[in-house]
Amino acid sequence: MPAGANLLAMMILAIILAPLLEEMGWRGYGVDSLRAKTGMLKATLLFAALWSAWHAPLMLIGGTYQNQLARMDNPIFLGNFFVSIIPAAIIANWLYYKNNRSIGAAVVLHSMLNAASVLLNAGQVAKCIATILYAATAAAIIAIDRTAFAEGPRNFLYDAEEPVKSAASRP
Repeated sequence: MPAGANLLAMMILAIILAPLLEEMGWRGYGVDSLRAKTGMLKATLLFAALWSAWHAPLMLIGGTYQNQLARMDNPIFLGNFFVSIIPAAIIANWLYYKNNRSIGAAVVLHSMLNAASVLLNAGQVAKCIATILYAATAAAIIAIDRTAFAEGPRNFLYDAEEPVKSAASRP
């Protein structure tokens, strides 16, 4: 396959397909399941750990970004990739819940993060700086919207249902 076709395929995968499929599974199912048991902040942190672990096997697959990081002389850059997932998860989960559990908001964020990395061809030091900026953004979101992250377990399955009125409460 010509180099241009490889680049196009990688861009489609990284910017469109991977964010769409991952967000459908992670936010469309996984985050709500965790939040129903643990609450917003704990679910987000557990989710970030799972999301990071999800990417770990890619270190073993030649040609992947994670494999390239694993083969570099400086392990800080590989560590940065996995650490960057934590603030990304906080921001994505916050957007997901603030937009009525729309995976579209999370897909757009995920696509933008991947696009910035692929299209700008940022160096590893720039990506470390970006992780610091993501972390500052995530910290600001948590500080500003403390009540959202302080919420305990919540099962969204029942949110749309009307409360059942007992016979005693009817006129």
